[in-house]
Amino acid sequence: TSVGAPVTTSVYNRQVLIHLDQHLSTVCQEFHLKILTGQAQARQSLARPSLFPPLAKSDHVAQRP
Repeated sequence: TSVGAPVTTSVYNRQVLIHLDQHLSTVCQEFHLKILTGQAQARQSLARPSLFPPLAKSDHVAQRP
């Protein structure tokens, strides 16, 4: 059974990728695929300000003297 484990995991991962491909928009799909492929999640989040509420920017600006 241990020999079949990697195969099962591989098939499961492919099903997840297919699920993402079918049900997520292109932007969300690319974002999730980058996370799954091990790319820097934090940097991807910072690179997409649209994922954060606009209030985050106004708060930083308001804190400046």
